[in-house]
Amino acid sequence: ILDWVLPAVVARVGVEPIAEESEELRLQLLELAVECLKTFPHDVGPRNFLDFYKVLLENCLKDPYPDLKKLACNACVAICNTDPKRVKHLTTPLAKVVKNNCLQHKHSSVRVAAVEAFKILLSHGAVELLGDTKDEQDNRTSVYYLFILCSDHTESVRKATVELLGAVLLDITERMDQHRRLLPHVILLLTDASERIRQQANSVMFQMGKLHMMDNEDNSINVEKRRITLKDIEWYGEDEYPSME
Repeated sequence: ILDWVLPAVVARVGVEPIAEESEELRLQLLELAVECLKTFPHDVGPRNFLDFYKVLLENCLKDPYPDLKKLACNACVAICNTDPKRVKHLTTPLAKVVKNNCLQHKHSSVRVAAVEAFKILLSHGAVELLGDTKDEQDNRTSVYYLFILCSDHTESVRKATVELLGAVLLDITERMDQHRRLLPHVILLLTDASERIRQQANSVMFQMGKLHMMDNEDNSINVEKRRITLKDIEWYGEDEYPSME
């Protein structure tokens, strides 16, 4: 089925310019592709269908139809959860499209879906988008966009944003590199109008503190303050030492 369905879907909505003019049909075609992903989760990656989804989702994320953008964001989450090991080469290009076309969308439901997609894409390999880039304006970077979302007028968007910050600052391998970039975002959310968001931001700060203590824990032994036993000096003895029991 995948051999027939996915090429047909991509031929209609995965090319530029998009062949399918109807917004409703474009939405239904993407729904069909997502249903294939859910029905055959163990076939998409091993049979090299991931690239079909890459071009399909990139086009749908750029589409002006809000419902299609939102579904494409949800599909990004689904494809990362379906095959997290093989999806890494897709995450950065998809995350770039999400950032440039969805994070600042005028519809709050699209922004929520975009933040959730951006979070999972960052967690699965697109963390380089948070790095320092010389070819981007200061007001076009991912870090700047996330700071704007921390002040979004919609609570659900801010909630999704604090969850993204928690995932990046606590869970990914490169989390320590993000402290100087994203700590101001968490501090801003500590004074959010919503108590639930304030609590989430406070929890992120608390967990960051615990991880910092663990990362910088001094495990060295101070011999001056430690009791010396026969075991410590047994290398210097010529005879066998008595049992320590």
